[in-house]
Amino acid sequence: MVFKMQDRRISQLRRITLVLGIFTFFATGNLFAAQEPEVKREVFTREVSGEVSGITKNFIAVLYGQNDKESFELALPMDKSTRASQRKFSEIKVGDMVSVTYEEVVETKKGEKSKVIRRLAKVVEFRRQASVAPEEGSVLESQ
Repeated sequence: MVFKMQDRRISQLRRITLVLGIFTFFATGNLFAAQEPEVKREVFTREVSGEVSGITKNFIAVLYGQNDKESFELALPMDKSTRASQRKFSEIKVGDMVSVTYEEVVETKKGEKSKVIRRLAKVVEFRRQASVAPEEGSVLESQ
């Protein structure tokens, strides 16, 4: 009879130990899952100047440089908060020179490379009108 009492106690202790072990396993597992990589977001104000290569009410594309092999273009979305300076948006055409101040949101995760999350044009400043070359085949009369 003494052995049966001890067996029951041992059996109860095993059950309690098993339940506590399972609880500890899941509790620490959730702690490790909650420790996601640290994410750092930064907002920068940048500026790009160049020739307008495309413009609509929702975006502006600026050709800001080129070399023998490639051209460098930046397309920036615009929203209701985007302002025009010197001219109205409807007056800015492809070929015009502009400076665009834009906001860039950069996200950096610990141990990873930074990446741009979002860009948004804030101010589009008109610099000068596109130079218009005479059409081919046109004759200028100088009399």
